[in-house]
Amino acid sequence: MPITLEDLKNTIETLFLSRSQLDAALESTALSDEVERAMSYINGGGSLDWEYFNRILIAANLGPVARPLFERYFPRGINSAEKLSEGLSGFMKDALLHFGSFHQAFLRMKADVDVLPRVEQTFGSETRAPFALSNPLKVEQLAYLGYVSGELPVRMAKAHKTILTALGAVPPGEVSGDSIRAAAKAAGFDLEKELATLNEGLEQRSSRQVTLEEFVDSKDDVQRSIDQFVEEVRRCRKAGIKNQEQYINSAAEMDVYVATSMRDDRDYREMNSFIDQVFGRRDIDRLNLRYFDPTQAYCPNKYDKGLVECLMIRCAKVTIYCAQRQDTMGKDSELAITLGLGKPVIVYVPRGDTAEDRATYDRRARTFADIHPLSLQVNQTTGNTNGIILVRDANQCADVLYALAKNQLKVNVTRQEEEDHLSGEKTTYWVLREAVTGNNSVIRVATGWKHLRTAFWSAFRPDLHIP
Repeated sequence: MPITLEDLKNTIETLFLSRSQLDAALESTALSDEVERAMSYINGGGSLDWEYFNRILIAANLGPVARPLFERYFPRGINSAEKLSEGLSGFMKDALLHFGSFHQAFLRMKADVDVLPRVEQTFGSETRAPFALSNPLKVEQLAYLGYVSGELPVRMAKAHKTILTALGAVPPGEVSGDSIRAAAKAAGFDLEKELATLNEGLEQRSSRQVTLEEFVDSKDDVQRSIDQFVEEVRRCRKAGIKNQEQYINSAAEMDVYVATSMRDDRDYREMNSFIDQVFGRRDIDRLNLRYFDPTQAYCPNKYDKGLVECLMIRCAKVTIYCAQRQDTMGKDSELAITLGLGKPVIVYVPRGDTAEDRATYDRRARTFADIHPLSLQVNQTTGNTNGIILVRDANQCADVLYALAKNQLKVNVTRQEEEDHLSGEKTTYWVLREAVTGNNSVIRVATGWKHLRTAFWSAFRPDLHIP
């Protein structure tokens, strides 16, 4: 099928701010003549090679490119509109993914044909030695590493002591539920609250809960249960510290940091299940990735915990941000810092088990996809924009993680226009969206505002002239 001038315009239009700008570029006699000759050659059965392509670039005042750069995007030459489209699409994706603008990508790749292989990377390997924790905790023990759930035995012991104090204030022979309540009230204790804390701990231990009257006869048994509870939490936290030490030892080789904010047993169970589903999937498991599992690690104080998390963010290639019912400033900061370092962030928003949860999580997903202020950051080293990749389940997360690890992330480039109805101004920009999950997350943006583009890249790359 012959290639026409309209085919050519439709293929390369996305590179320009508008069709009128494209038409203006083609008004040059030198360029239009060279393009006419090229189309005639293709329509006669020919295929544009590197030398022929460079003649067109020179006519367009862009200058020639090295043969390896031409062959990267047009390995078999250009003999149809389809081949031209395939090559240009590949260039646009590389340009936005790695450089932040078509202009900068062309200039840098033209100056150094090896720059792209240096910015691409893979991680994980089937030949890599596997990594395993020496002190893994069972799922029912994980919440003991939390600063809320893990403090339950301490609160339980205090409640036990408070009730015993009220009991000790009752004269011998007059002990009853009413007399204990009266003694507690006189001492300013909320006896029902203390008893509820005690029973919360007993329930956690799968022990029978007690009434106040039953407590009098079973206080020694309750004390033994508390002592056993404290000892189990102590063992779990020591194991969590050892696990943390293993992660610290492996920080330099860390591939994935999982950011969560867990408070209770439900949070720990949900996160443990999600992590097992993602990293236990066969194709991910074969990569032998090093990943930080926060459900298995413990730090005795918040400052060390913060330093460990900063270390993991700095070393890991990817951060998985797990949106939960309650999030924290610290976790949001981890998302922003990772993006600012130029690394991918996968944001996992669950679908929810109940109607209320589903509605809540759907709103959160829309917020991350469309309006979250941290969903797009600038890489502070390169100046390239960096956006999140939204996933809604463990399988989507594993799909994206595998694509990132193998450097096979599928993306689409579109040119978009937006009009401000009050000012009447129309702006143009390019977006790069991931095409793995169907969520169409925006991971790169390039401005079409020439003034801003020149000022922006002059700040980040003063060594390059960005028109």
